[in-house]
Amino acid sequence: MLKKLKIFLPLFIGFFLIYYSYNITSIAERKFIINSIIKADYKYIFLSFLIGILSHLSRAHRWRYMLNPL
Repeated sequence: MLKKLKIFLPLFIGFFLIYYSYNITSIAERKFIINSIIKADYKYIFLSFLIGILSHLSRAHRWRYMLNPL
């Protein structure tokens, strides 16, 4: 039971927060958000995604290097 709670409680909280934030916005604000997403410069989004992946890979490599002597 505790194992299932550890999985489903964060998911439920996440979905609730998304639902709540969607319901408190007006239709005009939702249209503004959608237009902002459409007009976004995706080159910067891709660049930040790439930097995030490289960060995780370098951290994994560093841990593997540090744990190798053990």
